[in-house]
Amino acid sequence: MKQPIERTCSPNLFPQPYEILAYKQVAVEECIELPDYKPIIHRIIDIKINPELESHRIMDSPQGKKVFIKGHLDQEILYAVDSLCQPVHAFHSISPFCTFISLGNCYIYNCNWLEAYKPKILVEHIEFAQVSCRSMRKCLLLYIWYPKAILRATRKGPII
Repeated sequence: MKQPIERTCSPNLFPQPYEILAYKQVAVEECIELPDYKPIIHRIIDIKINPELESHRIMDSPQGKKVFIKGHLDQEILYAVDSLCQPVHAFHSISPFCTFISLGNCYIYNCNWLEAYKPKILVEHIEFAQVSCRSMRKCLLLYIWYPKAILRATRKGPII
């Protein structure tokens, strides 16, 4: 197996702890297969992963309210092949994910208004490694949160 690509998010992209209303960290693991029409991988050069939120909704649970979140990871993999003619290739892959953020005892307050606001999301850490000439293994950690600023938005109007 070749050397994995590892990246960790810059700490200055995270919100400060006092700015977070609720959060969740989610691990996403996957084996990605190279499409048949693509030449085999000699070496992975770079990866770009963009998390996209598809939907979110507030749900009741025995422990209070939670936000159910669905999304996908839009991935672009850049790799080298063993050819002088066209040595660099790329391919696109989409991976779904779903999770929830617990809002705890939010039923004391009416938290249904949170559906009007999208949770924030970023890729906290990623490890990407070539497993064979046609497959790669990905493990990443997503950080998903609601900022406390949306509490002020309910008094002054939307700020997001």
